[in-house]
Amino acid sequence: MAQSPILDKFDVLANHQHVFISCTIGSGNVCQGIEIWRSIDSINFVSVGDIPGICGSLSEPVTYNFTDENPPKNQFIFYQLKFGGFGESEILKTRVNHYGINNSLVFPQPANQFATILFNYEFGYNYKLKLFNNIGQQVLEFNPKENPFIISTEAIPSGIYSYVISQDYNTNLILGRLVIQH
Repeated sequence: MAQSPILDKFDVLANHQHVFISCTIGSGNVCQGIEIWRSIDSINFVSVGDIPGICGSLSEPVTYNFTDENPPKNQFIFYQLKFGGFGESEILKTRVNHYGINNSLVFPQPANQFATILFNYEFGYNYKLKLFNNIGQQVLEFNPKENPFIISTEAIPSGIYSYVISQDYNTNLILGRLVIQH
C-alpha cells in the first residue's frame, strides 16, 4: 500500500518494553485525528490509541508521537495509522524482544534446522557462543559477529543442550537451554 499523501514521515522504534511511534504530517495537510492500529499478522488490526482533534497545519509540518505501552512480546508487530478522513499509512513492522530471566531468547524451541538466539548485545564487543550436550561435552563453539546468533542445527543430534554466551575476556556470561528435535 502506498504511503498516505499527507504523511512526510512514519517510524516505529521498539525497545525491550514499548514501541515508540512517530509521524510527521506534511505542511498544508490536516486531518480529523490520528488512530494508531496494531496487528500481529499484518491483516487483523486493533486500535491501540489515538491522537484526537485536528492534526496537521496549513503552514508547517507537524510531528506526532505515541507510545504503545503494552505491545505483544517476542513476535513481529505491525502498525498502521489512520488519518480521520484522509486515508491510512503504509504498514510498518517491528519486534519487541523480552529476554526473560537468563537475558536471552531462543526460537524456535525445539529447533530443527536452525535456531536463533537473541540477547542483550552491546555494540563493540566480541562474543563467543559455546554449546554443550547433556553430559557437559562441548559440541559447538563460534564467534558470531552480530545479534542474533543463528545456529545451523542440522548436524547436531536431537537433545537438550546448554549454551554459554561470553563477552570479551569471558565476562557477562549468559546461560540458556536449546532443544533440538529432528
